[in-house]
Amino acid sequence: KAKEEQLAAVSKSNSSMHYLQLREADVLRLEERTKKLAVRRKKVEKEESKTEEIRERTKERMKKEQEKAHIRQEELQEQRIRVRQKKDQDRAMHEQARFDQMQQNRKKIEDTKQQQEFRKQELMEFIRVRREEQRKLLEEEVVQESGERRK
Repeated sequence: KAKEEQLAAVSKSNSSMHYLQLREADVLRLEERTKKLAVRRKKVEKEESKTEEIRERTKERMKKEQEKAHIRQEELQEQRIRVRQKKDQDRAMHEQARFDQMQQNRKKIEDTKQQQEFRKQELMEFIRVRREEQRKLLEEEVVQESGERRK
């Protein structure tokens, strides 16, 4: 009976030892797994950090590109305004030139009319003076003829 008890005690002792060995192996496996998870977590954090940096740089680049696009848009708008103003200015200058030309033409016509009127007046005056002279000459001739008849 003592042998059985001794065998049972050895068996129990072996079983406890086997249990402890299993537990120790489990602990080792868990520690190994924990280490691997820690390494994996560090890699993931590192990658997340890189991703966040990339995201930030991309945001900044997009912001700069938007600012550039906005500035370019403003420049294009200003250029369109300048072109429109230049066209308006050219059109106004052309209209002013046409108006000035019309005024000059009117003035020439008016001057021509005035010159024609002046020449007409001169001609009328010349004709009147000429008639007056002819009348005087005729009167003198008539006076001379009548004076010769009296003689």
